[in-house]
Amino acid sequence: EGIVRTHGITYDGTDDVMVLTDIGDATDANTDGGFHVISEFSSKFDALSDGELLPIGMQVRVAGSSTLMGNPIDVAYDSETDAVYVSEIGNGKVLGFTSIGSGGDVSPSFNKDLAMASSIYFSSDETDGNTGDSSDARATRLYATSTANGDVSIYDGSGMLTKTVATGSDATEGIYYDAFNDAIIQASRSGLALEFYGSFSAVTDLANIAADFSGSAELASPREIAVFGNKVVVSSNSENKFYVYEYNGSSFSLLNTFDAGFNTWGITFMGNSLLAVVDNTSDLAVYDNFLTAFSADGAITPTKRITVEGIVRTHGIDYSEADDVLVMTDIGDAADANTDGGFQITQDFAAKLAAINDGGSLALSEQTRVAGSLTEMGNPIDVAYDHKTKTVFIAEIGNGKVLSFSDALNASGNVAPAVSNDLASAASIYLYNN
Repeated sequence: EGIVRTHGITYDGTDDVMVLTDIGDATDANTDGGFHVISEFSSKFDALSDGELLPIGMQVRVAGSSTLMGNPIDVAYDSETDAVYVSEIGNGKVLGFTSIGSGGDVSPSFNKDLAMASSIYFSSDETDGNTGDSSDARATRLYATSTANGDVSIYDGSGMLTKTVATGSDATEGIYYDAFNDAIIQASRSGLALEFYGSFSAVTDLANIAADFSGSAELASPREIAVFGNKVVVSSNSENKFYVYEYNGSSFSLLNTFDAGFNTWGITFMGNSLLAVVDNTSDLAVYDNFLTAFSADGAITPTKRITVEGIVRTHGIDYSEADDVLVMTDIGDAADANTDGGFQITQDFAAKLAAINDGGSLALSEQTRVAGSLTEMGNPIDVAYDHKTKTVFIAEIGNGKVLSFSDALNASGNVAPAVSNDLASAASIYLYNN
């Protein structure tokens, strides 16, 4: 978070420090550059799941007119003195920064002219070879909710059930695991509020836990949540709204309430853009820079709205930054909750989306579809995609299942799931995949 466009990067294993440059707007080569310092980088990186955001509060940003940075395209770090060196091509400089502290508009302590300054590397007996070690802190967990109760079911990467925990809710839909706080955030359909459950990894199988704190009971029909840093977006279906909250580890604060003008359901972030399914249709609404473009409560208009061919009625959606893959579910005819469901995958989604005008369509020929009697899908209302194993996970509420489909990028047609777990009224799922 906080970087507009990055170019330079360096990592020091001794100090466990990552430094990234920000060139800002490429048309401004002289004034809007900066760099971010991330201390304790490995633990923060290990905690993040695919496509998640590293909050600005966990970084130190140096930028401003005094820094002399406009287009810093490379960076080096000296672990002996904690100095950051930048090659600044826009202003033709090699700059050095010490005593960075909490960041801000810091003047360089080293400033030498070098026209078209490009790459940079720092070498010393102490710093050479400080690449660090590869991490073994890997985990894949699927979290699932049910509208039949407040249970959270946890599955491993192969789709096998490992733990079930009863929460203080009687029905839930919308779930997220916050690794930085080791907490579950879920939307309670019985309490009509967000709930936060901390120290979740230590909770044992079949335990019954109470929420550490909850938001105000102001949601009419919460369906899905999407998290961006410390912001939580909730789709409230019956009132056509998005609720935007901020949380700090002890409370949820409502920031905005937006009227989408359509029945909301599945939502997910694609970078800064919010992707939202349009319930009762096969449409996808895209809101660029969702958290910054809209500041006033009330009606909002998507940047573009497109039709996804092949889908009758969509509910679930997931996007993978790592693979540039979009997955959307099709519940078919709502009156048939057991046999006519499916999902569709779009690879190279970013380019395909950019090529479609507002009101246009994503052709079925640009997607692959999995549907049929063998799939066990009748009403698949949520979906998650694992980029490491190319597996699609489905919350199938009609048949009461959590399903997984392996080799999903090559799958099409009437394909049986690799794993089929019973879960009555399976609702929302979230894949934590670091």
